[in-house]
Amino acid sequence: FCEATFDGWEQVIRNPKEAVEMVKEAQKMLGLDDESNDHWHPSDDFMLEMTEKCGDYVKGTFEGDRYGVIDKKRWDEANGWLLQGKSEGEIDGFGLDAAVWQPSH
Repeated sequence: FCEATFDGWEQVIRNPKEAVEMVKEAQKMLGLDDESNDHWHPSDDFMLEMTEKCGDYVKGTFEGDRYGVIDKKRWDEANGWLLQGKSEGEIDGFGLDAAVWQPSH
């Protein structure tokens, strides 16, 4: 699942205009393209801008040979905030599967 997700993001980053067309097709298939649905802004330019912004965010996770790499230090900082009152040993790497979220070597 993760591999397919980040393969998809790689395609989005390479060709955001094609990604917008795929999103529009999915909206049609799911019936989300009608005028009563106010979740989507009906503008190709807006959709392209948002797709590119999301792609820029995902680019920031690229390390080694893959997208989606999680910085362990930031992970532990977030866990420290979420798990206030726990010892550092309980927080260190809690819930982080390095085999999935780290670049392969």
